[in-house]
Amino acid sequence: ADAQQALESAAAAARLLESAAVLAKDNLKAEANAAALYERASELHLGVLSLDRAAAALCKAARTIEGSDTPRACALMLRACSLFDDGEEEAQLRHSADTFGAAVALLLRAGRRS
Repeated sequence: ADAQQALESAAAAARLLESAAVLAKDNLKAEANAAALYERASELHLGVLSLDRAAAALCKAARTIEGSDTPRACALMLRACSLFDDGEEEAQLRHSADTFGAAVALLLRAGRRS
């Protein structure tokens, strides 16, 4: 029961960090801070073995800073893709396809800017 509560607390904390990231990005125009919050959320999602949510948070972080810090955005997308290196489950493969698609799109846009 204690372990389940800890997992639920970490998952809830990750969701709150993502909400804070949205506020930082949209209301405060603090893209770098928003990206850092998304990264922290990703780490918490990883802690509860939610690879799809961890990758999604990294993708959000990358999209947040894509215009201001393209190299870091690309690194975040590649990190999101690396979460699925050992993916064999069908659901995990489906989520990895979404992540890889987002990464390719960002990397292509980044290539056009350079």
